[in-house]
Amino acid sequence: IPGWTRDRDAWITLTQADIAMETADDKSGSIASNLTYSVHGTGTRVLSLALISNRDPDAKSWDSTKYRLDVKSVTGGDGKELAFAHRYDELLVEIPHTTTPDSDVHIRVDTSGEVFLDMNGRHADNYFIFDNYAWFPSPMSWGGERFSYTLKVKTKKPWRPVTSGRETVFTEDGDSFVAESRGD
Repeated sequence: IPGWTRDRDAWITLTQADIAMETADDKSGSIASNLTYSVHGTGTRVLSLALISNRDPDAKSWDSTKYRLDVKSVTGGDGKELAFAHRYDELLVEIPHTTTPDSDVHIRVDTSGEVFLDMNGRHADNYFIFDNYAWFPSPMSWGGERFSYTLKVKTKKPWRPVTSGRETVFTEDGDSFVAESRGD
């Protein structure tokens, strides 16, 4: 974009996402997100990230307990627990002070819930979809998502996972299918 400078970039940019999703019943399950963000600016103490609170299509409030996504833990790159708050479709994560103008911050976010739903926010008998909402912690601002990723999805048979990117693995694991993909 003409006139665009580095100073106009988002203050947090997602650069790498390694995500593993698993469901035993094709309705509920877990999502483990290993994420690397480039944080622009020194002294940053909190990451403000988009993350759904629930997928209830009839919810009048963010705190609906139907089809809720719960954050089980947030850890830093060193494996230590980080303080966090998850409300209003936002995840705030307290991080150690960034000390350089462009610091890489690594976090792991473990979530679970009954969020494996169709595009209308309901249980379907043949598919679920994760699209058009923050199902893993994402930067809030436009331009904050320029990342490479790996994705591993494990579903209960007969459902076959279809993933974004280039599929690198497809296999059977007992009563489940497993697909892995990557995008650069």
